[in-house]
Amino acid sequence: MSFLLLQFYAEAQQSIYSVLHFAHETSNKGKVKLIEESRTFYRISRVIKESRVLEYNENQQLLVEKRYSKKEGKYLEVMFGYQNGRKAYRKRTAKSDDGFSTEFNSYRYSKEGHLIEMVYYDADSVVTRQITLNNNENGHPIQLKKYRGEELIGIEEARYDYSNNRVYIKALNEFGDVISEVDYTVDQRLKNPEFTYDDHDNVVAFPRNVKGSDQMYTLRKYKYDDNGNWTTMTVYLAEKRGDKYIFMIKDSVFKRKITYYK
Repeated sequence: MSFLLLQFYAEAQQSIYSVLHFAHETSNKGKVKLIEESRTFYRISRVIKESRVLEYNENQQLLVEKRYSKKEGKYLEVMFGYQNGRKAYRKRTAKSDDGFSTEFNSYRYSKEGHLIEMVYYDADSVVTRQITLNNNENGHPIQLKKYRGEELIGIEEARYDYSNNRVYIKALNEFGDVISEVDYTVDQRLKNPEFTYDDHDNVVAFPRNVKGSDQMYTLRKYKYDDNGNWTTMTVYLAEKRGDKYIFMIKDSVFKRKITYYK
């Protein structure tokens, strides 16, 4: 798969970070049926336009996600299936300069309902990758192992600081050597003191480097519908001087048409 296609759509559920947000994907208000979204990214050399469509069932579970860029010739469709209220499988079809590719993956849970395994298959139903998880008493992953076929290719280990809503993650290679260390918010639904929020609890300003010393911020301006879901989000990059933002540069614009269940 080409690098551009990987940029166009980041594969899901292959890290401890993404697994932490596995069960918290829908933040819409009301009974959303369909979201049709246009995306415009303003870059130095060009303007990139993409579209996205999200379809939900009446339980607000995501059924289908479609992403495409006519100019770039990229297309992606992801379909989800559910069993006993939990995500059971995911089917992914993508089109790039290399042609079409199809991937299917299934999910397995512990008796407590925590995700413990993801198995990926190619178009011929051959296992290509596998993810296994060990969880703590809160159901949060403390170790994730990645396999290509039966070969171990990487490990992630996590330490949680629940009092500060942080998780510290180490990535290791197959020999156990630490290759990177990062930390994230455990529960993104809890407010971050470094961020600024609006009356709808959406983030409107946050620093580019939370632990850094620069004063660059990302700003978001929203428009909302009567249900409290945003219909337009304009993203700016800006420098903060005291209590003011200066040198604002438009980074991207997202527009959504939302259809609700009656």
